[in-house]
Amino acid sequence: MFGVHIIEHETRYDYAAPQEWIDVFKLLWAREDEFDYGGGSPDPQGLPSAQAHPETLPALMNADGWPTGLRFAAPNADMAFVELLSHDYEGVKDQVDRFRFMAQENFNRRLDPCANTYVVCLPTQK
Repeated sequence: MFGVHIIEHETRYDYAAPQEWIDVFKLLWAREDEFDYGGGSPDPQGLPSAQAHPETLPALMNADGWPTGLRFAAPNADMAFVELLSHDYEGVKDQVDRFRFMAQENFNRRLDPCANTYVVCLPTQK
């Protein structure tokens, strides 16, 4: 699209260096002075601090429900979209339980799932 090569889904996280962006965001929130970030892909200079920040970071949500995105979200985000693979209660519960277990077991973190849902409205009878 627009002459730009589309990067394969599984390699996008390597290309975009999202971990460095998370690190920059957390520094913006934690620092009280202006600073330079000498990382790799993002290389912002003269960043102002968030100064009027509360004691905790704002909630971070990862919107990629694919396995690669969920593996990135587990150590970095507070919430993540889960691409539901089932339409029944037990299937959804099992998937969400595995998602939460992965974050807890591998990163000792609680990760809250979010999902899309549908509402179908039909005419009602009196």
